[in-house]
Amino acid sequence: MTFAITIAKGVLIGVSFLIPGLSGGTMMLILNVFDDAVHALNELLHFRAYRLQYYLVMTCGIGLGILAFAGVIDYLLINFNTLTMSFFLGVILSGLIEIDKQITNKVKSIKSIIPYLIGVLLTAGVYFLPSLTIQVEANLSLQNWIQLIIIGIPISVALILPGLSTSYLLLVFGLYERTLRAISAFDFMFLLPLIIGILIGVVLFTTLIDSALQNYPNLIYKIIYGLVLGSVYGIVKELGIQSLPEGLVAIGVAIIGFVCVTRFKKTALKLEETSEM
Repeated sequence: MTFAITIAKGVLIGVSFLIPGLSGGTMMLILNVFDDAVHALNELLHFRAYRLQYYLVMTCGIGLGILAFAGVIDYLLINFNTLTMSFFLGVILSGLIEIDKQITNKVKSIKSIIPYLIGVLLTAGVYFLPSLTIQVEANLSLQNWIQLIIIGIPISVALILPGLSTSYLLLVFGLYERTLRAISAFDFMFLLPLIIGILIGVVLFTTLIDSALQNYPNLIYKIIYGLVLGSVYGIVKELGIQSLPEGLVAIGVAIIGFVCVTRFKKTALKLEETSEM
């Protein structure tokens, strides 16, 4: 049963990578694996095993979620964009509650608000970046390879940090739909340089993030709260609500998203605790 729960968590994290405005890091926080996963990755980069089997299983789930749902998410966003984004808005709001539990020193002064503001400005600022259009040829040129490797580095940060959406960064670079098609079609010639760039970014930033979480957890979680709160703007921006009935339906679907992920989290926690007894 624990194996199935771990795979399910991985699938949810994988799906979150595909949604503009939602980040894998946010889903990791919601599922209570963020700190531990970052630490495990940092240990692996230093050739030390930490809960290796558990995270290998979860990584398989992440890969399964991305491969199995890339086409599905693309279809849902094209045909049911408002409902899909509303559901994941509820998921993000569930994440904010989870992050708040990790903050011990709440807002007590103007100074204590600064970390939240930094997070909000960092994430919201991404949504005001001018869109770029990276021309990728059918047969990738050397220039395309270099471009995709460079793009992979900031994407790696979005993969790790909650609030920063991998999919939205791909939209900024004009590569979101192209990447979804490449995943669905197993176009490894396109995906390989992107993956190389992501791996470079992971090596560069994971140790820094893990060290910050270990030494300044309260400060980092305040910034993360701001990051995730700022990402709400990206989700709302994508809703495209045009009437009151549509807005009411969106609110209802958001509540369903909130309840679904909260119930899953509680059920998973109970099953994992039972299996450890």
